[in-house]
Amino acid sequence: MRWSLKDLGLAGGLILFFLFTLFFLIPKGVYVPANINIRVMSPDFFPRAVAIFVILMSLILALQNILVSGSKKRYPDQNVERKLPQEGKDNDKIRKLKIIKICVAIFLLFMYFQAVSLIGILPSSAIFLLAFSFLYGERRFKIIIPLAVFLPIILYFFFTRLANIPLPKGIFFE
Repeated sequence: MRWSLKDLGLAGGLILFFLFTLFFLIPKGVYVPANINIRVMSPDFFPRAVAIFVILMSLILALQNILVSGSKKRYPDQNVERKLPQEGKDNDKIRKLKIIKICVAIFLLFMYFQAVSLIGILPSSAIFLLAFSFLYGERRFKIIIPLAVFLPIILYFFFTRLANIPLPKGIFFE
């Protein structure tokens, strides 16, 4: 029962916060010019869409907990005492590896920023999407190579053609 109360509390808190965001923060904080004819091009469209999405997901979480909280199938081992992982060399190694991954990821972000200014956002996004996928354990090249190629291209054409937002081309391609 304790876990479902945590989930219900999380869902309720998220719903309240994003309702506050949707009806107070966005209208007060995002200026929307009167001459915008296309709703999708409005500056408040994406924040509203995200707020509505989080509210819907929180409602689903709350409904799942309400529907499942009565059944014992969710947590069959509630009365079993859980063993905590023993502290030792293995946990220290895992923690050190996680810290190293975080440091490498921060370094890659700085390198990505520099690469965008040199070679542009499209090739640098493909390269660093491959690097981040590999860093965080994805080894299936049949997945990461098409993702690294097509995702930056799709996003580039969305922003440059549909949204008319210029993206950096890099000093080599200008």
